Amino acid sequence: MPKRRDWVIAAACLCVVLVVVVVAAVVAFSVFREKAYAPDPELPEWCEGCQAESEAPTVHVNMTTIPERFASDWFASNLRKMLTTMRGKFVWWCNVPPVFEHNGEPYVVSDKVRQLLADFPNFRLFRVEKDYGPITKVLGPLYNPEIPMTAPLLICDDDFEYKNEFVRVAAAHFARDSTRVYTFCKSGTTGFQGFVVQKLHCAGIPANMPSTCRRIDDDLVGLHFEGKMVPITYLGNRQEGCTINDYAENDSVAPGELSIALRRDNRPPMVQACARDFQASFGTFCDVVPPPEFRPRVAVCMWYNEGIRKYADLTRQLNQRYCDAHGHTLVVDGVDRIPASVQKDMTHFERWAWQRMPQLVEIMSSDAFDWVIWIDADAAFRPSTSGEHGGDKLRKLLFTYRDLDVVFSADHPRDPLLNSGFMAFRNTAFSRRLLNYYNIATATRFDTHACVVGGKSYDGNKYHDQSCVRHSYVHNVLDVQNHSVIVPYGLVQTFVEDERKFPNAMIVHVSGMSAATRFTFFQDMLKRCES
Repeated sequence: MPKRRDWVIAAACLCVVLVVVVVAAVVAFSVFREKAYAPDPELPEWCEGCQAESEAPTVHVNMTTIPERFASDWFASNLRKMLTTMRGKFVWWCNVPPVFEHNGEPYVVSDKVRQLLADFPNFRLFRVEKDYGPITKVLGPLYNPEIPMTAPLLICDDDFEYKNEFVRVAAAHFARDSTRVYTFCKSGTTGFQGFVVQKLHCAGIPANMPSTCRRIDDDLVGLHFEGKMVPITYLGNRQEGCTINDYAENDSVAPGELSIALRRDNRPPMVQACARDFQASFGTFCDVVPPPEFRPRVAVCMWYNEGIRKYADLTRQLNQRYCDAHGHTLVVDGVDRIPASVQKDMTHFERWAWQRMPQLVEIMSSDAFDWVIWIDADAAFRPSTSGEHGGDKLRKLLFTYRDLDVVFSADHPRDPLLNSGFMAFRNTAFSRRLLNYYNIATATRFDTHACVVGGKSYDGNKYHDQSCVRHSYVHNVLDVQNHSVIVPYGLVQTFVEDERKFPNAMIVHVSGMSAATRFTFFQDMLKRCES
């Protein structure tokens, strides 16, 4: 019996120890979880799960104004109050052009605004090249080299006093998911309530700004960001004021004639016209009927090597069928045109991804073609169809944009700006300059080439050739924005997951898939063509 009793006592002690260990582990995990996931105790209750302010990104608040407000005392007084009371990490930008396009009135920096600049290092003016209208508050930061491409922009108006949590809530939500556009108080962008967007996502706006949208920037921005917007109702809704403490304009100061006119805008017809022209400006080039005499010499170019030959040979056959049907020339090779001295600093992927640039330069320099087209080896022209949306869509596209030098295609909505899997260059002096800028074969070192450095600044640590092209557009290298167009996604090309959604897209692009998936898809596509 004594031995049995000792065993029971030992077992009981062991159980107690195990219980203590488990309890300690649970407590430790709870403390860790609370420390890791609990909101900053200084943040309000609505911000459960938000990052602490010390970890939040610097928010770039952006506004624009009109000369009469810019010169008024209430404008400077309201800014001073917000700069003093606003919480969070931010830089407050006021974007103003040299003169106001409406009447030619210059923007004069008042003594009180100068004092603001002296008193608040985080208040700054950005002199925009020209007046874009109300959308200047979005295009200003887009063209501002001091604002990083990945930074959050908080867009607001010039005649309201915003609540002191305005910046902090913007930073907290942006830090959760920077791919979204956060709208305050309700769904849809309203400039006076504010909205938050990554600068990167604004890059495509200048490509499609119909004149009818000039006065209604909120609606234009909403059309661009459709499907990406998430409402934040952190302090109420629009009727309750939400982000706003007060209308900032001093009632004792009579508003100018322009301010009164702006308040009396008849917006519904303007909204309808903007939406109509925004969609129409995309240009369904499939409906265009080029004249018989428009028969440019077109080279459709591909480059690939043994590494992807299995599926690339299939896209080559598909693209050859399209070119043969419409009198275009397919140019395919795998020639290595990049010097070994440059390749030594490149990864395996970069060594073949960048080959297209010197290939395009060489083909254009031959003067044998009026247009030089690039198509990725994992993309293929869909078979031509008859009817209203059929025929040679490439010829229709080139005729539609015959006065431009470059035609780009927009990327999937989840990825802003352009996708370089398709590019069309008209054989002009400008196109040659641009392709030479892209041409890595002329570099002395890979990582110091201007386009490589620019692409890295645009896309983090990546040295991808697409980043180089995107960077050149965003920063308007060689004035490329005024020489090109970005045709919306689903017209020139669609990705395979949206193939049924965009049945009239000229090209299907199987991007980001395995080699086996690409082979199967293009093999089936080729069989359908041959049946």
